[in-house]
Amino acid sequence: MRRIFKKILKSNNRKYERQTLKAIANYQIDNNNYMGICDNISPNGIFIITPNAHKTKKILLNLQLPQKQINKVIDGQIIRQDKNGIAIKFNQNQINLINVINSLPDIPFEN
Repeated sequence: MRRIFKKILKSNNRKYERQTLKAIANYQIDNNNYMGICDNISPNGIFIITPNAHKTKKILLNLQLPQKQINKVIDGQIIRQDKNGIAIKFNQNQINLINVINSLPDIPFEN
């Protein structure tokens, strides 16, 4: 049993669980503006579905939820890119942002 538990921990080294979040993600890289769709978020990072490939690592992010636009500039680093989008690690823990998102009423996402 102990070996199985260790394997599970190694396969998921996340400090915080991700939660699904469907929101418009406006982001800026090297003074260029882009838009994508947020797929999931945690206090440590976010995954944005986007067709854009980026060579730089630094990113500024603004989220637009169906219930509310969150005008908070969030600094982060692109840590992974694939054909579906970009994974961003926040430079600072965003637990307060997650609390705001969780406090909003559920409204279906429309794109």
